[in-house]
Parts: sequence; C-alpha cells; structure tokens
Amino acid sequence: MNELYSPLVNASRLVLKPERVKLVIRSGNLALVIRKTDGLWDLPGGRCAPSETPVATLSRELMEETGMAMSHIKHLGDHLRLRGARSPVYVAFFGARLPSGLSIDALTLSTEHDQAQLISLSELYKYNMPELYAVMIQHWLGDSV
Repeated sequence: MNELYSPLVNASRLVLKPERVKLVIRSGNLALVIRKTDGLWDLPGGRCAPSETPVATLSRELMEETGMAMSHIKHLGDHLRLRGARSPVYVAFFGARLPSGLSIDALTLSTEHDQAQLISLSELYKYNMPELYAVMIQHWLGDSV
C-alpha cells in the first residue's frame, strides 16, 4: 500500500499526523457508504492510533467495519473538519476501488454499522453525512477511471 500523504504543517513547520482517516471506495460510478446505528452515513475509517501510519489505520478500520481488505489506495487530500464549537479534526482522505466480483452483500459490518450502500453522485445529497464526506466522494467519483 502507498504510505504517502500530504501532511499539514503548523506554524513551527512541524509535520502533523492526521487524527482520523477515511476511505472513499468506488465501484464504477458508485461509492460505498456505511450507515452508523445512529442513522448517520459514514465512510470506512477511524481514529489513528499513536503507533499507526494512516494506511495501517485504514487497513485495520476497514477490516473491523466491513470485513474487507483493500490494496492500491490513493491519497485524495487532507482537510480540517470543522465541528462547531469543538476543536477541528485533521482528516486524511484516501480512495480505492472495490475489488471486482465483490458484492456489498458479502461485507461483514461491525456492530457500529447496520447497512452498506453503493450510491451515485445524483443520490449523494439524499444521505445524511458530513458535508466534507460528500465533497470527497464527489471528488473521487469525478476522477477519471
């Protein structure tokens, strides 16, 4: 897997490691989203452990949340996710393609999630998810195949 990502740099020029990583998985012109048990739609990923690289976090979280392993990921960008009065969170986004022949019905969802769905760009804003996630899905699906 590619370990490269574009880190943010603070005022003292120290490289910052992302706090969270998210993976946009595409299947043709569709993107995989997973619904949390609270009804919010999500992208696979999660919080980076201190000893993990962003890609190692993605691998662990993807297996935990979907039962799926993934290779050949591409860094899509780094963003600060603003959360109202709470501190912003540095999120690194990556993209990958759903392995051919794999059906989302074969995914083993974690207890945190209750549904997986492949959605198109035209359906994107019907799903309750953070706006930044929708923007990154749009970015990855808009890239040339």
